[in-house]
Amino acid sequence: MANVWNEIGPPLRPRAEDIAHYRRFAEPALAKNDSPQILLLGVTPELYRIAWPPRRDFVAVDRTLTMIEHVWPGRGDEVLVADWEELPLPETSRDLVLCDGGLHLLQYPAAQKHVVARLAQVARAGGRCVFRLFALPSKGETAAAVLNDLRQGKIPDLNHLKLRLGMALQRTPEEGVAVHEIRETLRATSGDWLSLATRLRWPLSHLRAIDVYRQSNSRYHFLSLDDAIELFCSGGEFRLAEQALPSYPLGERCPLVAFVRT
Repeated sequence: MANVWNEIGPPLRPRAEDIAHYRRFAEPALAKNDSPQILLLGVTPELYRIAWPPRRDFVAVDRTLTMIEHVWPGRGDEVLVADWEELPLPETSRDLVLCDGGLHLLQYPAAQKHVVARLAQVARAGGRCVFRLFALPSKGETAAAVLNDLRQGKIPDLNHLKLRLGMALQRTPEEGVAVHEIRETLRATSGDWLSLATRLRWPLSHLRAIDVYRQSNSRYHFLSLDDAIELFCSGGEFRLAEQALPSYPLGERCPLVAFVRT
């Protein structure tokens, strides 16, 4: 994924509208501390580059060294190689936690619950966790319907296609969807990449970015928005403070949510 990062765009990466929501949702946590301590799950450059207070203590955590080497825009002492389930941070040490589209990367329910529990330990009382989710739509669709829209030119790029097709192929959040299945489904129904790129008028390099899925054993585990809220709030450590649906295409699948540590 690090090698094709430049081919990844919205909605898989945040837009200006998302950044505005992040900043607004974060403000109550920032107002409590002149030197806020901020945790970023992942190495999303757009979130690092938000105009945070100059005296902040910022740390990002990603388990993949190549993502840090190729994508991370900050200083080396601001990023840690570690698993989110085992955050190497003191308890009650963070005012703000940020994550963009990362929850579905974790197995459900065990790993996602484990991360939420660990965040409850790391976050201070009154601190905030602000996530942009990739959430299942209220009305599901089939893979055939997605591919039909692709053939009719109704899907603008690979970023929108991967999100829709991955969600359509998932049967349950517990089972998730293997990322190689997303690629194989597209390849089986669309032929070779050059012909498909020509028909769609997409750059070939953009379409070939899906080949990073070919030999991957990763799975995505998409939740509905309601299930994600339940994940955070069912134990009483967090309460939902704010939520927003972006206005861009597929924005209903990319809600932003802010949870407060109780």
